[in-house]
Amino acid sequence: MLDRSPSEERLPPFTSIQLTGANNRWLVTTAGTLLNFSAPNYLGLADHPAVVSAAHEALNRFGSGPGAGPTVSGRSILHEELEQALSSHLGVDSAVVMPSGSAANHAVLAGLVQAGDVIISDALNHASIVDGCRLSPADVRVVPHRSVAAVRDALSSARAAGARRVLIVTDGVFSVDGDIADLASLASLRTDEDILIVVDDAHGLGVLGQGRGTAAYAGVDPNTVITTSSFSKALGGFGGAVTGPGWAIEQIRERGRSYIFSAALPPPLTAAASAALELAFTTPLIDKLWTNQRRFVALLASYGFAIRSPTPLLPLVLGDHAVTMQAARALLRAGVLAVPLGPPVTPADAARIRFVITAAHTDDDLATAADALDNAITRRNRILL
Repeated sequence: MLDRSPSEERLPPFTSIQLTGANNRWLVTTAGTLLNFSAPNYLGLADHPAVVSAAHEALNRFGSGPGAGPTVSGRSILHEELEQALSSHLGVDSAVVMPSGSAANHAVLAGLVQAGDVIISDALNHASIVDGCRLSPADVRVVPHRSVAAVRDALSSARAAGARRVLIVTDGVFSVDGDIADLASLASLRTDEDILIVVDDAHGLGVLGQGRGTAAYAGVDPNTVITTSSFSKALGGFGGAVTGPGWAIEQIRERGRSYIFSAALPPPLTAAASAALELAFTTPLIDKLWTNQRRFVALLASYGFAIRSPTPLLPLVLGDHAVTMQAARALLRAGVLAVPLGPPVTPADAARIRFVITAAHTDDDLATAADALDNAITRRNRILL
């Protein structure tokens, strides 16, 4: 067991835990020093010396902020360098850096369709996609989770009703369940250029497909889909991007309201993302991430806990929300931070604790978390108080 666990009398609600240091495998927080199985800092790059150094250098050279939007005077050579690096590493025609992953989704969903067009959206898509659909002038049709048949039916219905363009949007990796979109099947539905496939790759960039994302994982040409991504997960920073065919990226630059009317990504964050991207593709961090993922799944299985997620997002579904909260607090008492998720994020009977595995975790970290979980709950999901 850990010897740095928070004391029970100062055990706070999960939402009020505040960091007092960097976000990595160990979190120094207002609740004590915690072993971090909460943040999707997948490659452990949030405080990597090369990333921090790049941010410092950009801060000294360019200042803390861009001063304006990218279409006015806020775009710097750092943005161009990052866009070129994204295009090269991901094998796409073009890329545009966005203020955030959410802004990337909003720009695509509002900028690539018009009134009379149709958006087909997976029922479990991220909130930023849901909000982007609400901002869009297109009609929105929500389909059951990962149902390619439902997407096909909605597509046929939209075309029969005279829709000019149909945009199919899905998460690449769904952050609550850790499952992966069937992108190969969705891409097969694209029979003409006015059927667009959009993938939110927030949890795919730097993780799936040797880091190149969900399209590479699925064996799909990345220039036949439009991909949005976030720098706040595997790259450990902040910001986002849209990547894919050149025509789509140019349209985002011309029509994407969250691109045009937002300040450009600040120089230190842009430089940090470039440095992190380079590390993701030139070091063994991605391989280490997957080694740790497999090791932790095997450890939990040895204790009788079945987790079937194919990604580093590993939900342990306990069902009852109260039971889940008690188990998560028992982990917190043991010095392990893993997020409990319940309604409205999950159905009422599908509350779970979500473990996030990273390349920074050591074998001892994984063993400690698995042991703490075994001590927190029995195999019948009853809390050991």
